[in-house]
Amino acid sequence: MSLPGNIPYVWITSLKAKNASVSDGDGVVRLDRQYLFPLGDTLLTISSHTDETSNVYALMRGLDEPGDYNLAYKINQDIIMQGLLHTRGIISIKTIVMILISINLMSPVQAK
Repeated sequence: MSLPGNIPYVWITSLKAKNASVSDGDGVVRLDRQYLFPLGDTLLTISSHTDETSNVYALMRGLDEPGDYNLAYKINQDIIMQGLLHTRGIISIKTIVMILISINLMSPVQAK
């Protein structure tokens, strides 16, 4: 089964130490085997295989809001949402966040 092609993937890869080689990888999986295909963004972390799930920054970066209108998250009325803004990738200097909000004529929307 192939993965959908319309989703912006972020591959969270890791080395077990700063001086680890590609074949060392995260101590379990080689670095060059930690993503399924070269499309998308890649985030390299320094952590062992068993510590990857506690890397909150990497997980939040991988679950970032989409920058494409067609993939925008839909927010219902009377829902309080919180998010974390950060740059995308090393060369990015700005973040574009697409969120679709349906509101009544008199509903307040507030961004802090």
